Amino acid sequence: MAKRNRIPKTIKRHLYDLDHHLFILRKLFHKLNEGEARLKVLAAELRILLCKSSGTDGLLWRLVEKLKVNDQIDVQTFKGVNTDHPQARGLHFALIPFFKSGFGPPEIPSAKISFEEIIKTFEAVFIGGKGLTHEYLIKAIAQQMGSAHEDEGLEPSLVQLNQIFINGVQPYIPILASDAEFTLEIGERILEKAEQTTGFKRLSRDIPYGNISVVSRISLKKEIVERVSIFSFRSFISDARIIV
Repeated sequence: MAKRNRIPKTIKRHLYDLDHHLFILRKLFHKLNEGEARLKVLAAELRILLCKSSGTDGLLWRLVEKLKVNDQIDVQTFKGVNTDHPQARGLHFALIPFFKSGFGPPEIPSAKISFEEIIKTFEAVFIGGKGLTHEYLIKAIAQQMGSAHEDEGLEPSLVQLNQIFINGVQPYIPILASDAEFTLEIGERILEKAEQTTGFKRLSRDIPYGNISVVSRISLKKEIVERVSIFSFRSFISDARIIV
């Protein structure tokens, strides 16, 4: 059916769609070590949420715009390889650093940058003389070797990436994992904003994400006369910290 004959979805329908996709993405993110089958579906989910397809922007960006959600993330990264730099001459392969602030090398400055800008314009990897953006890499994997489509062939850059292993895995796997984690973080902001402003309610699911039990055995070595930090938990996705 032609697009002009379709009935537009309501924002509530879009929010439920996002809730479904984030649920699937979260399960895949925690099971990426189970092999290539999980990666295929994860790439397809990221394509739906982050990539423009047939003139339609990714679902995440449409809801960021509609609900006026801040999509800035605090990261250590840079835009890509400067091919005019003398040290870049003859360079064949490089991963572009992409860390949460405080988790990367100190020489890479921290900055708050729009996640949409990073996905669409920042390079994720440099291979074969050209830089591939996060969006390009996601779409290439999803459409050529993923669940969105199984193409008859692979473009040379994907073939070359498949032949490189870092710590036993192809370099695009940690890239997609980082993209998925930040997608979950921005998705949580959207759903939280929707709950506060539109009356949206998330679906109840059997899997108790967020429910944890912690057992700690402590022996008294000296009399406690002040507040003592024992341990802390941090969820970047939910933007929450628990300090005991």
